[in-house]
Amino acid sequence: MQKVAVVDLQRFLTRNSLEVRDVRAGVVAGTRRLLLGSSSSGEPTRVVSMAGVADAVPAVEREARNLAALADQLPESVRKTVGQVLDEVSADGRTAVVLTAVRGLSVKRGGGADDRRAAEAVLAWLRDLWSATAGAPAPVDLGKRALEELRARYAAVGGTPEMLETVQRSHGRLAEYSIPRVMTHGCLCARHAYTEGGVVVGVDDWTGSASSDPLLDLGSWVVRTRATELAEVLAGGARTATGRAQRDFVASGLEVWGIPAALWKDVLVLSRAELAVAALRDGDFGAMSALEQVTRKIPRQRMPRRRVT
Repeated sequence: MQKVAVVDLQRFLTRNSLEVRDVRAGVVAGTRRLLLGSSSSGEPTRVVSMAGVADAVPAVEREARNLAALADQLPESVRKTVGQVLDEVSADGRTAVVLTAVRGLSVKRGGGADDRRAAEAVLAWLRDLWSATAGAPAPVDLGKRALEELRARYAAVGGTPEMLETVQRSHGRLAEYSIPRVMTHGCLCARHAYTEGGVVVGVDDWTGSASSDPLLDLGSWVVRTRATELAEVLAGGARTATGRAQRDFVASGLEVWGIPAALWKDVLVLSRAELAVAALRDGDFGAMSALEQVTRKIPRQRMPRRRVT
């Protein structure tokens, strides 16, 4: 990206007969998204990804860089679901990026559907994304950073709580496997992924995107979409329709990489641990209680292992 934009945001709006229809917080703290449209249009046609603070500028630059790379890598069926970089503007003295608005993005608050059909559509979309962006394999590292931070936290007070032991076991089972690094969204959930007719039609806000562990997005969809039900999903397993849907979603994603479907609960535990640690950094200590509720639903038995290269 160029460091200096040549067009001021207000001038860009005037020149293109656009107005700001809505303002939303972005995935990365400090980022904002302006939904643009004409006074006569019902839905946004453009999105401005911008940084509200200096520390958020790298996230905006990363989104533009990764979307440009995806435009060259993705098949048309997936490429049309992500925003295209159109222009750079200056907003609040910082460079911002103008993108096409993805289909399904609405000025009406709310996200996409989160039912079983939506989950199946998201999994099919993920498979295509993974296939197009797969790179060199590396050991699964979902939950690695969260585990390190939790260990440091509890080392200061002494002892190893059952919650930490559960996270360690889940990480240990999955870390036996090596899988390719792919482009990940970073906050895949019904708020950002929109489905229609059983297919994904749009995925917005790639400020948290990175080449990373594909299990990150796999677990994110369930943990973020079913946050209040996660403990019961883990406890109930196949006993409820919700539990079966989430189990099947994660298990099918694991099987893409040759990882036993039986490890689906470990993916959700580690995904929840990642969210809890992120919330702790922001001063939300209640997230630890939610993590403890989740980990109490995981048995101690060892799962079958098979190293994948």
